[in-house]
Amino acid sequence: MKNVHLYLLMGQSNMSGCGTVEEEDKTAHPRVLRIDPGGQWIPAAEPLHFDVEARGVGPGFSFAKEMANADESVMVGLIPCAVGGSPLRMWQKGADYYNAAVARAREAMKAGSMKGVLWHQGESDLNDNDAPTYAARFTQMVKDLRADLGVKNLPVVVGTLGDFIVDFSPLTGFLNNALMNVPNEIHNTACALSTGLKNQDAVHFGAEAQRELGRRYAKEMTRLIGATK
Repeated sequence: MKNVHLYLLMGQSNMSGCGTVEEEDKTAHPRVLRIDPGGQWIPAAEPLHFDVEARGVGPGFSFAKEMANADESVMVGLIPCAVGGSPLRMWQKGADYYNAAVARAREAMKAGSMKGVLWHQGESDLNDNDAPTYAARFTQMVKDLRADLGVKNLPVVVGTLGDFIVDFSPLTGFLNNALMNVPNEIHNTACALSTGLKNQDAVHFGAEAQRELGRRYAKEMTRLIGATK
């Protein structure tokens, strides 16, 4: 494949997606692919992820369609790696999900160029032990990921937790502040705000909210990529 722009999808269930799949989510885009569990490239459609069988709409597909439509000369290749319920510690260097994501990304990079990372995670760190150290641990993870993939200034866009998560945990505001502050702490990063997006249950965005979140990720990623050219 030529001129393939790769994007790594990392985090927990709101990145994997739980929104109800509709026809538009099942309709492939001619220039959007995903790598499957066997390492094969196939047309992308929801659900993108395969961490559990009952996956639904996440932000990745709408993000990819926006990126593909913005540049008709490229193919967009998605690398789904998110795992529902996973805490940040499982995404730190040496942990299982980090190692799997790096291995899958390296395999995918045989077919294209790594252009960015989408991160949506934090619900599993909304506790007194993990939340206070989240920012420092995430900063280290990005540093390690860039080094292991050999892309020094790899763009990373994080997303804030839904407004509705406040009812789930009083630490939501604290962790969202940490996520919004990521661009001040780590170069070539951005934050896609989930403000106003609706939920379908206590912790998960609905399908339309996920599509909009993907578009917000694309806006931030486009800005980052443009700034590095």
